[in-house]
Amino acid sequence: MNMSKLFILTGSILAISACSSHLAIEESDDWQATGHAWAMQGRPVLDAASISNSEDYNAYLIGYRQGQAEYCQQDAYYLAFSGATYQGICDHINPEFAKVFHHGFVDYEIEKFNAFYDRHIDDYQIDFNTH
Repeated sequence: MNMSKLFILTGSILAISACSSHLAIEESDDWQATGHAWAMQGRPVLDAASISNSEDYNAYLIGYRQGQAEYCQQDAYYLAFSGATYQGICDHINPEFAKVFHHGFVDYEIEKFNAFYDRHIDDYQIDFNTH
């Protein structure tokens, strides 16, 4: 694939993803609730350009900061072990959050591997008593 096609493809993907998140945020009637929900999903804070009205953006930030504080008080290990992703929103609030989350994520991946292995182990068992 030549560089111009790669550039166009990358630009298209970024534009589509930016539009989809921008459209979802534009439909809010309660910016404080939207900001809170956004943070509780572990998403990074939006910049002011994402919301055209500064009053709406300020309400969004109030809600976001409230949601961020709640999100960062959760048990990071359990959050990771349940399959969630972490996008760094607690790094400045709770520096240990990412480390604990990582441990939970590693255990989650091991558990997924073990569950897969357990489901398929009967397919590979050999009966040594038949010889």
